[in-house]
Amino acid sequence: MAQKKYLAAIDAGTIGSRTMITDTEGNVLALEYDEYPSYFPHPGWVVQNCTDWWDVICKTTHRAIEAARIDPKEIAAVAVTNQRETTTPVGPLPDMEPVMEPYTSIVWQDRRTAYDRWCPNTPGKWGNIMDWIKADENVGEREFYKRVGLTVDPYFSMGKILWIKWHMPEVFEKAACFLCVSGYISSKLCGKFVDDWTNCSRMGLFNITENKWDEYICGRMGIPIEKLPEPHPSGEVVGEVTKRAAEETGFAEGTLVVMGGGDQQCGALGIGVTEPGDIEATTGTGTFMLAYTKEPRFDTAWPPRVLCSEHCIDHVNECSMFTTGVVYRWFRDQFCREEKEVAARFKIDPYEIMNAAADTAKLGSRGTLCVPHFIGAGAPYWDPFARGVFVGLELGTTKEDMMRSILEGACFYIRASIEAMREMGLEIKEMGITGGLTRNETFNWMQAQVYNIPVYLGIEEATPLGACICAGVGAGFFKDMRDGVKKMVKVLKRWEPEPEAVEKYDKLYKIWYDIYYALKEKNIYRRLVEVAGELS
Repeated sequence: MAQKKYLAAIDAGTIGSRTMITDTEGNVLALEYDEYPSYFPHPGWVVQNCTDWWDVICKTTHRAIEAARIDPKEIAAVAVTNQRETTTPVGPLPDMEPVMEPYTSIVWQDRRTAYDRWCPNTPGKWGNIMDWIKADENVGEREFYKRVGLTVDPYFSMGKILWIKWHMPEVFEKAACFLCVSGYISSKLCGKFVDDWTNCSRMGLFNITENKWDEYICGRMGIPIEKLPEPHPSGEVVGEVTKRAAEETGFAEGTLVVMGGGDQQCGALGIGVTEPGDIEATTGTGTFMLAYTKEPRFDTAWPPRVLCSEHCIDHVNECSMFTTGVVYRWFRDQFCREEKEVAARFKIDPYEIMNAAADTAKLGSRGTLCVPHFIGAGAPYWDPFARGVFVGLELGTTKEDMMRSILEGACFYIRASIEAMREMGLEIKEMGITGGLTRNETFNWMQAQVYNIPVYLGIEEATPLGACICAGVGAGFFKDMRDGVKKMVKVLKRWEPEPEAVEKYDKLYKIWYDIYYALKEKNIYRRLVEVAGELS
């Protein structure tokens, strides 16, 4: 019999999915990645197909096992981490056929529940679903936050499920279960409707104090708990890879299926956030910042700026910023044709050229400020109508200045959430950083200066590493999550604040901070979104 000595993680993100295989010391044997498409059928809509996720996962898992040069029977356990809040209604087991067409899944970035005037059969009122939830006679914002730790925002799954219930009632009735990405994949692997507490806590239906589906919230929204997966803590074994899943993925039948966690919680685990004072920021498409707490800790301000969620170990306070790294990608695609052509010619990443160009601009980008709210603002504002702004442009502004201003704007956005956490009394000693944008060392240096705290870099694959730690706990390799972190997590590099740069960035941040509120006061954002909708 093959000795079971390896761990596997499936990391199903927003753009694509990767399969990683490690040993029990955190050494990566294989990492395979493929992308799947998103679709944008109406303004504010972002959708995908769950069948695309599964097809990519099957391909990357086969390739990863082959690249690792191991017998799949040597893999002790597999855990899933994922883009959170994305919602998929499926039919009954064992087939789990999607019941919504032509697109099976509403992605976390989707804004339709804030301005569903573009939806079929709508009552024609802006903010219909979100406003309905906020009304005290239905749920009420304060009761919602007290129970589930979240704000009422289009980001979360509950609004997406309500949209299906209201606009596609036949789909709602046919659905045997509403699943997040992790729930869909884990259920496909083990043949049971399951998901982990961290993902359940991002749906807006899960009581984070009692660790179960909230009967009051579900009842008020008319969402039967029977249509939701069975919740389990991270690191718990929920079943084994079925024969059917083994044939499709390449895993051995009988491999343990262990509950992983949401991508941000697993990323926090994979960078070592397990104690008070620990905080991390993962910056890829957006930035998601998590601070460890033993018990749920609620924001003292109203409306709340900081969210409470389950962690792979205990709880976290979380700030989600939707558009940081994706704005850099937007600039690449819209304004860096020449850089992309040069990169293709020399077979390098276009971001390498962009990063070098941004490095030539001076601190402060010659007074150019970027407010990166390109699909609405997450924490600490929670404003689905906010939009991106460049301020300070002049005839001497260069493309390099604008590139750097996007990086600096991302840091300012993150700092706004750090300040909210500090106002709650959260201790912040240092910050672990990871994610695709941290390939840019200047961006990492900026973070230490803008936040005025030391930052340290974990491996870019911190998210699947966290899932592997969960798998290792379930397989019995580690006595608990903290033990797994000690054995698997490594620090790659550190940056310290520099007083002169800290002072300059502090002045710029205060101006940047006031820009959002100056436009908000005149209701510019919402008026612009409404007009844009009329013109589309």
